[in-house]
Amino acid sequence: MGTNMKRICLNQSVLDFMDDKLSPESFVLEYGAGWSSRWFADRCGRLISIETDPRWFTKVSNDLQGANCNLELRLTKQVADVCRDLGDNCVDLILIDCAEAHRYQATTNAWRLLKPGGWLIFDDAQRKQHLESVLWMGKIAGVATRLEWKQGDIESAMPRLALAWKKPAGETK
Repeated sequence: MGTNMKRICLNQSVLDFMDDKLSPESFVLEYGAGWSSRWFADRCGRLISIETDPRWFTKVSNDLQGANCNLELRLTKQVADVCRDLGDNCVDLILIDCAEAHRYQATTNAWRLLKPGGWLIFDDAQRKQHLESVLWMGKIAGVATRLEWKQGDIESAMPRLALAWKKPAGETK
């Protein structure tokens, strides 16, 4: 367990959970680039980070110069189109933390890309506007692991919830 870096807006429980799942061989896909991209880059072998805001893309690109892994930052207007070049069942861990308008599309696309035995983590699952995505995941993957915010976790965040689903070992859809 580590102390949450001030610029990462993820619960410490989320960081601890993901850190336990990552290795230098891990392939990570992140919907929503940000300060967590650097965190991932230091812990995995390959990272694709997807961003929809051109100004934020530029800011994150500058921050990620010299990252330790095989990193690719992609800018797109439609998250469904950005990973068509990837095969199904190829990603070890996926974080959904993108702009509100893209969450459902990112979630449904991500499940196809996730390897059996891999993890999908959905940040800010407590927000009402994410209910459709959370319900869809519940139908597809069942009960989620709850990664709860704790007092003092991130300096400016209100209580937040992340949910994590493991893709069953035999599932390839």
